[in-house]
Amino acid sequence: MRRCLARAIVIWAICAAPILAAVEEPAGPAPQLVHLEQTLTRKQEARDKGELTPEKYDEFVSTFRAELGAVMARLSQTPDNKGLHAQILARLDEQERGWALASLESALIETPGNPALLVSKGSILYEQKDYPAAAESARRAWEASGRTDRRAWALLKMSEGRTAGQKAASPRRG
Repeated sequence: MRRCLARAIVIWAICAAPILAAVEEPAGPAPQLVHLEQTLTRKQEARDKGELTPEKYDEFVSTFRAELGAVMARLSQTPDNKGLHAQILARLDEQERGWALASLESALIETPGNPALLVSKGSILYEQKDYPAAAESARRAWEASGRTDRRAWALLKMSEGRTAGQKAASPRRG
């Protein structure tokens, strides 16, 4: 009995390993980019709370842009990396948002229907309070992912049914 079980496990491993390797989950954005996004979030929160002076924040942004450029130069230009890069740039200032959206549109021409790029585009549109366009981008990402991308689903649910410029509903306290 044990020998049969051992043989079955070996046969399964031999047959299933190539199949499992081919069905690999998407890697997502590079950890260096995720770290930079987290750093930007912390600094923007500190600025908004008054813990960081405008001068210190501007100094941070200058250094941050250089570091972001250096990291992007070293990374492969995957859709996930391009998408997060565009989102980071859009958060830096208003002028960068237009460039970020144009960059995403260009990347979507290369890889139409890419869920990571569509979610990034939708996130930027959401931040601009263009909820109908954000919902459409999220819907396209949700469909393109085979209805598996949780980020697309969350963005879709936050955006749909809202009109441009409408504020988010306050959470209910129960």
